[in-house]
This record gives sequence, C-alpha cells and structure tokens, in this order.
Amino acid sequence: AEAIVLGIDKYRFLSGYPDKTFKGEGKPTRYEIAVILYKLMTLVEKDLKKPFSGGNSSKITFERMSERNGGDIPTGHWAEASIQTVVDKYGIMSGFIDSTFKGKETITRYEFGVSCARIMQGFGLPKTGETERFLEKNGGDIPDQHWFVSALGYATSVMKVSDGNQFLGKESLNRYEMAYALVNIVQLLEQ
Repeated sequence: AEAIVLGIDKYRFLSGYPDKTFKGEGKPTRYEIAVILYKLMTLVEKDLKKPFSGGNSSKITFERMSERNGGDIPTGHWAEASIQTVVDKYGIMSGFIDSTFKGKETITRYEFGVSCARIMQGFGLPKTGETERFLEKNGGDIPDQHWFVSALGYATSVMKVSDGNQFLGKESLNRYEMAYALVNIVQLLEQ
C-alpha cells in the first residue's frame, strides 16, 4: 500500500480510477503500462533531473506498429504519444516481431521485468537482484538460456519475487506489483 501512496501522492506517476479505487489486483494492459512509464520517465528526467542514456535498438518502431502501416495502434489512440515515446525515445517497451504492440493485452512479468531492466540500465543503476535461484538448473522456472535471463538481475532488484525459486514470468503483472517495482526504481534514483 505504501508504494501506491508514494506513486500517486509523492511521485505523481500513478493514478487511480474515476471511482477513486486503485484496483491493485487488476492486470494493467500494455497501453496502460506505456502511459505509466511515460509519466515515470517524465518525472525522473524533469523533477529528479536524471539523464537517461537509452533508446530504441529495435527495428520495431512506433511507426511500424501504427495502424496506417499495418500495425495495431490506431491513429489518435489515447496512449499514442506515450507509446511512441517509451518505444522510440527511451526503448523501454517494444512491439512484437509481427509489428504489433498488442496494447489491449495484459503485460507479463517477463515483459515488465525487461522494461524495468532497460530503465535501470538507462539511468546507470546497478543490477543487484538474484538470478541463479530462478534458473531451471537450480530448480527455478526460467530456462537457463531464456531471452529474459539478461534482464533477470535487474528485475529482481526491484520487483516482488517469491521466497522460493519461481519468478512466474508468464503470469500477468498486477497493479500492486507494478507500483512496487516502479516506486523502488524512483527511490533508487533519489539516493
């Protein structure tokens, strides 16, 4: 609950819904995450005056994902500017190989973990989380050669993880988990 209060009241990158609820167990869509990450990056760069040295290294740009080029982001969509910024300027979210963004889908813990890793790397934050216990060779649920392994040490630095060896990367992230991780990132940047 503390992360929610900090994210809404102190840092102002999180918000609740019009009915004055946070819906913490709710699963945010990729559209919603793009908007929240855009607000977070704006806060950190403008208010905390932290420079970001990242960017899109993917060939899947916002333009390729736009509806006018065969993608799935409608022209004039409410999250359009946020998506373009987090994909093209910061490179902290990306589309899929088929040039779609899949904005209506929920974001997995793997996908969100990669976004956290890219944010942390772009701001020069260290990778301090655990990696080994989550790998299959140690009884974990992440294959040893999985595409996510390079982001794992960053993700576990800020995301909630089980006491055991399960990262649960294929599961959809909930709003409580999102708030917890993003507030942790901001607090690391304030140090």
